[in-house]
Amino acid sequence: MLIRFLQKINILSLDVTFGAMVSAYFFFKVFNVKTSAVSLILLGTTVWLIYTIDHLLDVKKLKKKASTERHQFHQDNFKILVKITISILLVNLSLLFFLPQELIFSGSALALVVLIYLLFNKYLRSFKEIVVAIFYTWGVSLPVLSQLKDPINSHQQLLLIHFSITALMNLILFSIMERKSDLKDNTFSFAVIKGEAQTKFFFLLLVIIAVGIFLSQLRLNQNFAYEIILLSMNIVLGVLFVFRNQSLIKRYYRLIGDGVFLLPLASVLSF
Repeated sequence: MLIRFLQKINILSLDVTFGAMVSAYFFFKVFNVKTSAVSLILLGTTVWLIYTIDHLLDVKKLKKKASTERHQFHQDNFKILVKITISILLVNLSLLFFLPQELIFSGSALALVVLIYLLFNKYLRSFKEIVVAIFYTWGVSLPVLSQLKDPINSHQQLLLIHFSITALMNLILFSIMERKSDLKDNTFSFAVIKGEAQTKFFFLLLVIIAVGIFLSQLRLNQNFAYEIILLSMNIVLGVLFVFRNQSLIKRYYRLIGDGVFLLPLASVLSF
């Protein structure tokens, strides 16, 4: 019963939404910047909108029943989800009046770029996961970065890069796991375009880069506690990759894979 409830939460991208809010708060802790509840709520609803609109665009192109449960849900509830999406978009617009001017300006720039991506994503088929990982990192760090008066240092830059690599690992893993269903639905992903072998190699390369950043930060004794959290996220994704052919992993990989973005809660609760 609990697992089914969590799967529904995952299908609706609500865990991703909460994960984005947790990740944003993680960066507030990293950069020691105060925030408001409004900015976190707006971030969460915006992430939900991006994911939901992306899924709705996917199923709108389908001429048959979708192969995955996620897309089937969006296909079966298309009209109601469109209405909810429009309603939340209107709520987001009203929340803008409660944000600092710097965040409104930076957020508008990000929103414009995301809108362009949604309109022209068919031309970025080979780079979809890379672009989404960059947008995700940009989005969850934006409430913090927009308030900083001084440029971030090299160690903080590495932390941001490590986080974006973690987000990309998540997306690349999903593209591997969903390659067969994407082929059936004629949906493009990194694994569909590059092939399974190259995608696996790319995932392992990301693991090496992530570990390299961790060791570099560890050697310089920088952001150690935060890097431990990111490394823990990498380890979970790595375990999913190694055991991806196990029936239990095949069934719950999305639930676990998206759940790793709740691990930064440790930074909220511990330090």
